[in-house]
Amino acid sequence: MSILLVLTYIISALLALSISVFVFKANILSSIKHNYRGLVLVAIIALLLYIAGYSYLYALNKSKYTSLIVVIAFTLPIIITSLLSYKYLNEKLNKGMFMGYSIVIIGIIISAYYGQH
Repeated sequence: MSILLVLTYIISALLALSISVFVFKANILSSIKHNYRGLVLVAIIALLLYIAGYSYLYALNKSKYTSLIVVIAFTLPIIITSLLSYKYLNEKLNKGMFMGYSIVIIGIIISAYYGQH
């Protein structure tokens, strides 16, 4: 299972890189030569995305609470992203957003507590 996942990510990355080089031609190659920090940052992000995808699939494979894993995996990143954008990008949060966050978190807690055991 993990070898298939690794091959999928490698093929996807090579396809994306080849399409990018074909579309933007020399711009990508010159920007890579002048911006090593950006390339390192992209490599770190790609590694973290691989770890996240692998962890998600591993959790789905090993756990008997797959519906709870899916709910957490698809709702909490939205909440975390909006809270981080509030802190670092000075985005505005209103009462409706906090109400939605509360409903989602309470729903996850109820699902975890009263779900199938």
